[in-house]
Amino acid sequence: MADLLQFPTALRQARSRRGLMQKTVAEKLNVDPTLLCSAERGARGPLDPKALSKLAAFLDLSPLEAEELNWAARHDRAIGALRRQGLSETELSAISAILSALYGLQGDQQIGLIDYCRQVGQSARMVKSLTPNPLNREART
Repeated sequence: MADLLQFPTALRQARSRRGLMQKTVAEKLNVDPTLLCSAERGARGPLDPKALSKLAAFLDLSPLEAEELNWAARHDRAIGALRRQGLSETELSAISAILSALYGLQGDQQIGLIDYCRQVGQSARMVKSLTPNPLNREART
């Protein structure tokens, strides 16, 4: 399944658009260059909020660019937490798509999408309760 992480791409693009090397950015942020490299590869989680703030200032990101980078970090933290809870890649993919959709919506539109997701969840639970459990079937045979 496709990688769901948003932060590595957002970080790499923000740095590359300014023509800066990872080592230069890492030195300015006072972090180990391998940490920045790992964040850009998705091998570790996003930078912490304090480092993100320093990064945005150093790269002279516009408010919109800084918000997009912060959103990508929040997205990846949420996906990481849900992955650690054992959600499947299919579930994570759906949640990632919903988070991305929510980011582009305003007020009542966000509430409408959240309500719709709740209804889908209730329907899924109802369908699951009506579907025979294959493990129970094996035990009966």
